[in-house]
Amino acid sequence: MAQPTDFDFDPIELEILRSRLQAVANDAADAVYRTAISPITTEGKDFSATLLSADGALIVGGGFISLHWLAATRSVRAILTKYGDSVADGDIFLVNDPYQGGGLHPSDVFICRPIYAQGELCTWICMSAHMIDMGGAVFGSFAPNATSCYEEAFRIPPVRLFAAGEECKDVWGLVLTNVRMPDVVEMDMRSLTAAAHVAYEKSVTLIESVGLDSWRNGVQALRQLSEAELVSKIKSLPEGVYVSKSWVEWRGELLPVPCTLTISAGELHFDFDGSHPQVPFFINSQPYIILSAFLSYFCPQFMPDLPYNEGVVPPITVTCPESSITHAAAPAPLGCGHMHVAFSAGTMMMHCVQLAAWSAKEPQLGAEVNAPGAYGAIGLSTWAAPTPDGGFDGWAFMEGALVGASAGWGHDGVDCSPYHVPTVGLDGSGIPALISDVEILEDLHPIQVVSRSLRRGTGGAGRWRSGRGIEFHVRPRGVPSATGQMLGMHGHIPMSGIAGGSIGDLTELLHTGRDGTVHRLGMDQADVSIAEDEEFTLRCASGGGVGDPLDRDPADVVRDVNDFVYEAGEALATYGVVVTQAGEVNHEATAGERDRRRAQRLAHATGGPADIEKVDPAELTVAATVPLYPGVVGYEGKAVVLESGTVLTSAPRMWFEGCTILEGTLAGSGPEVTVRSYLDPATGRALFTEAVPRGSGCSISSLPGHWAGTTAS
Repeated sequence: MAQPTDFDFDPIELEILRSRLQAVANDAADAVYRTAISPITTEGKDFSATLLSADGALIVGGGFISLHWLAATRSVRAILTKYGDSVADGDIFLVNDPYQGGGLHPSDVFICRPIYAQGELCTWICMSAHMIDMGGAVFGSFAPNATSCYEEAFRIPPVRLFAAGEECKDVWGLVLTNVRMPDVVEMDMRSLTAAAHVAYEKSVTLIESVGLDSWRNGVQALRQLSEAELVSKIKSLPEGVYVSKSWVEWRGELLPVPCTLTISAGELHFDFDGSHPQVPFFINSQPYIILSAFLSYFCPQFMPDLPYNEGVVPPITVTCPESSITHAAAPAPLGCGHMHVAFSAGTMMMHCVQLAAWSAKEPQLGAEVNAPGAYGAIGLSTWAAPTPDGGFDGWAFMEGALVGASAGWGHDGVDCSPYHVPTVGLDGSGIPALISDVEILEDLHPIQVVSRSLRRGTGGAGRWRSGRGIEFHVRPRGVPSATGQMLGMHGHIPMSGIAGGSIGDLTELLHTGRDGTVHRLGMDQADVSIAEDEEFTLRCASGGGVGDPLDRDPADVVRDVNDFVYEAGEALATYGVVVTQAGEVNHEATAGERDRRRAQRLAHATGGPADIEKVDPAELTVAATVPLYPGVVGYEGKAVVLESGTVLTSAPRMWFEGCTILEGTLAGSGPEVTVRSYLDPATGRALFTEAVPRGSGCSISSLPGHWAGTTAS
């Protein structure tokens, strides 16, 4: 692990250099935005620019999809391994195969160019974008029925598109012969090569203006500072072991992806031992994709003041069992593994860090109380249709990316949030829209958008509720039918809440037939045919809530009813709030209803202590306690509910082992899912609510060193 910088630097000059490096990446990304033609690129903004050192280390990323940045380091290193000293000025390389240095999945094309200054290889620019098609069994190269990577897409190892400035026409021809809509793919690929030229010119200008040695020293200083600062932040977390479990859905099965975080000596080590063996289905992933997903969430949320560069990598390690869905071996398909497995794994990694932060007195990262992010709860789909002129059209509905964000402490979640797909603005800060205007969609493709709105309902309920996902209704237009590939997640097992918050909404993909009959589609169903007079409906999922729903401010509930988030009857059923016909809160009836609900919970729950021990809440001061979980503290070796003073367990047992447990079965077809609430045995207040496969134990555990080594006094 690198130590703090080995040379002196002026902090102002260093920040200026960092800003200029960021500008190079942003200018390259802007060139793609202005010259590409695929709606996935121009409207969905699924592209990035990554600046790397001569040996492939991450310097800075730009564009919109930060997931690509760490993957780009692997692409450049694969090129260096294969071509070594034969890499020359004017070369431009192409790679898309994840097994051979490609990106997140075969549709992500990475175009990498070495940049020379003063006769030396100084840096690389790696431009990446999702192509509308890269061949394979189905349009869009997302093939739910593929059983191997050979069926998913045209696999490309690192090859030259340009050699010493000369176009390799044979390679271009080979690629474009094997893709659908080659004119669109070619234009987008040429957009990436043009952007690489922009980065080349601006990088050379920057290096010459500051001097090659100063440029190299500055890049190294930025890397070392990021690493040193991250190590310092990690050391603010209690050493210990933290666990968060998730399950990936595969056609009626729930495949485990358990994550165990061990914090020691300023390092985070994540272990996915127990991951399900790899499957002949496109959900498999790789460790570098999982780490890419995690860092794309971790850096902007937990350390927004630090540059995301190679320096954040050494303190974080990931271990995944070989030949598992987290570390698949060829020829296992992995076209959608970055979403299904990697997003889910990244979410659990983030949750583990939060569990550690919630056990810390003064954490420097992760202290915010948020329900697990809805990163892996999306519902994308790709579509294709013959056109009236005998041609072919294809598109993707990026609307499925706009889920309802999980709630946070003190605020509701964001509606239609794109945060689950790690995105940044061209300036590194904003969040782009991931959907096209309705008029653009209808102009470009043979479809009619019936409606696009916020999904209604009480999913993700809590003292602070989750945001609303999008609801989208669309029909084919001017063509006999359209054929779609479903890429949905969390159709059976919803996101859990935090501190008693309820579970989120499930993803729903629906087909309404000519007679009005509604058919529920599988999350990964292949070759779905929708006729011109039929309708496809998407209802996006949401994350979980924060805090017991019975503690939500009644005024907020009435506001939601008046804003058509949910109806008055749902307000009563979920929040225990009685709303009058005049749209006002009946406070007396609400208080009585909530008391009745908590008592009813305890009457139907099981477990908990035979005799309830209490501590005076006034004694539970910050100085006298250690944090264990939001709303639960350690006091004299006992886990105590902060608000009520109820003693749950003694160290080193997990705090939730002393809760009264209320269980129910989630309605719906498919695998049986248990919704379980861990209650304060004295008050009936929910402390944690989760959704797990039937027969599974608690999905989290937290064993900080200050608790593991404690005994009750």
